[in-house]
Amino acid sequence: MDGAAALRYTAAMASALTTSDVATIRDLERLEQEMNLRFEQMERKFGQRLVEFDAKYEQQFVELESRIDTRLTDLEKRFEKRSGQIESQLRLHHWMLSLLLAGVISLVLKAFFI
Repeated sequence: MDGAAALRYTAAMASALTTSDVATIRDLERLEQEMNLRFEQMERKFGQRLVEFDAKYEQQFVELESRIDTRLTDLEKRFEKRSGQIESQLRLHHWMLSLLLAGVISLVLKAFFI
């Protein structure tokens, strides 16, 4: 191979490598764009799922809170009813003890002073 042929060969190789590099760079740019698009799609899908998850569990928390409130209200009513019954019994016992004490006092007074 003479000098001119070698020069042409080198120029052709350089051109091929440069063209090949440009194509590769283009492929990389295309792949980067595709990956960015896929990441955006995945991010949107993840965001949507997160919103759905949040809504689902928010609803479950609301329902649970409602059930707890209902149970607490029921317990309060039962407690008030029971405390009212106990209060009535205490009043009755108070009156019974008062009558008993009055009877004992009247017997003692009768025994010592009459």
